[in-house]
Amino acid sequence: MEKENKNTNHVSEAVLAGVAFGLAFFRFDVLFAALLVYAFVVVKNSWLNKQCVGALGFMLIFKAVSYLVSLLFEGIDLLLGLFKDSIDYNVFTTLDSIEKFVVYGVTVFFIYKVIVCIKQVLKKKDAEVPFLKKFLS
Repeated sequence: MEKENKNTNHVSEAVLAGVAFGLAFFRFDVLFAALLVYAFVVVKNSWLNKQCVGALGFMLIFKAVSYLVSLLFEGIDLLLGLFKDSIDYNVFTTLDSIEKFVVYGVTVFFIYKVIVCIKQVLKKKDAEVPFLKKFLS
């Protein structure tokens, strides 16, 4: 009977870790924070805590990369705006299209990574969070 209980705990920990990555990706910050508190205070499982820290790192990296990409293109747009009289309007629409392409590319990359991370934690393996592998091992 005890072994069955432990297996259900493993499943629930894996599901909690998967939910943590999902909440981190979709930027549900308040729900994610509540899940972090639950994992650290109530469950107190080192594997789950490690995965939750990985999900937090994933969320912060995703936000930082998204912010830096938009900041980069805003800077380019601002710089080109200084010379808007001598620059054709098509340059701005092309720049806007390139920005959307880069943002969508980054988003697709992070969608792929979050799916991989969720699949890994549901198998009770450590998630391979981009840029944080060494930190989380």
